[in-house]
Amino acid sequence: MRTLALTTILATGLAVGLVLAPSDDGHAGAWEDFKKAWDDARMNKPVPPQIEQGLELIDREHYTDAMTVLEPMARLEDREALYQTARMYELNQGQQAQALDEYDRMVEAALRYQAASRMGHADASYRLGTLFARGVGVAYDPIAAARLYRQAAVKDHGKAQFEFATMLASGTGVTRDEYAALTWYLIAAERNDIAAAEQAAEALCVRLRRKLDLALELRQRVERPNERFRTRYLKPAPVDQYDILPARIKAAMDRAIDFQPEEGGRVYQVSMPTWRCFSGTPES
Repeated sequence: MRTLALTTILATGLAVGLVLAPSDDGHAGAWEDFKKAWDDARMNKPVPPQIEQGLELIDREHYTDAMTVLEPMARLEDREALYQTARMYELNQGQQAQALDEYDRMVEAALRYQAASRMGHADASYRLGTLFARGVGVAYDPIAAARLYRQAAVKDHGKAQFEFATMLASGTGVTRDEYAALTWYLIAAERNDIAAAEQAAEALCVRLRRKLDLALELRQRVERPNERFRTRYLKPAPVDQYDILPARIKAAMDRAIDFQPEEGGRVYQVSMPTWRCFSGTPES
């Protein structure tokens, strides 16, 4: 009976796959909906007891036993088991990891992070992005790192939000966009309490204000060379107050306020910073 039932399920699944398979013109159609529903069902299932046991063993630093418990689940493509075993390989925890040399260990970690990342595990995407950013276990690839950081950032992963903002600010692996970087710094600082992101947002805000003033000064030198230039966006020291908030900075703040995390992330009213750089009246 079991064999017959399994055969029937496989045959039905094959038939569904044939009917819903993507067409040659690239339009997936109903197949995309079917696959998404199937993946959602896998990801939203209750946590298996083996995973809970493995996590408990990791908390007690019994890494070899944890790997033994989690490995069968990893082979069944459980994304949490893949992530946790990858983390142990990366950190050289447990006899299974210590039996490999450093290169093979990091390659194994990267492969497991990649599998978990494909199933939507935000921590795995962040860790794999870091490996690509450093060229450890994988070839150095800042473009892949930026993509993976963003993949985790939209799921409300604070560290990934900070790293993605940093890449946007410098133009590493992604087109440089300091205003988009400001948005992600604000999200990381306000929603995830990342202290470094708060400092980076403040510094970038000051830089952008100063950059706008320099552009205005250059324009005035051409159009009104005899007039004394007065800063519009950033008053000179020792005055601490800012008299106007540039429209593009306000837009970056608005995007941070409107941010909605994917896949069950936290959703709540964002309180924008009251730091001096973000105070003032928006530019008309």
